This record gives sequence, structure tokens and C-alpha cells, in this order.
Amino acid sequence: MSTVSHDASLRDIQRALAIMIFTVGVLGAVAILSVPFAIGLYGLRGLWIPAVLLIPLVLQAWALRVLRRAESTLPR
Repeated sequence: MSTVSHDASLRDIQRALAIMIFTVGVLGAVAILSVPFAIGLYGLRGLWIPAVLLIPLVLQAWALRVLRRAESTLPR
């Protein structure tokens, strides 16, 4: 494999990392902002709404960790 393909792979992984960091932040903000909405709509029983939003947030955080590990294994 040539150096150019490693640079392209590194650039692709860095782009994916940036997108993942942005989406984790957005989904985290939505999950936090949904708490008052859920409580206002259903009372304390409505906390299932932000709890459900935490599932994809955890999956995205896991994917972000995997991407960071993949970036560190590429030769520089």
C-alpha cells in the first residue's frame, strides 16, 4: 500500500471522527432537552423518552471510540 492511500484513509477516518463528534453532541443535546419536555408531557413516567434517546447515544460513543482506535493504528 502506498503512502497516498494511508493519507486518504487517515483523512477519511478524521472526517468520520468529526462527523461522529458532532452527532454525539447533537444527540446528547436533544436527549438533555427532552427531559423537561417528557416530564411536562407525562410527568416522571415520561422519562422513558430521554432513556430511549440514550441508547443511540451510547452506540455512537462506542463507534467513536472504535474510530479513534482505527485512526491510531494507521501508520503516519
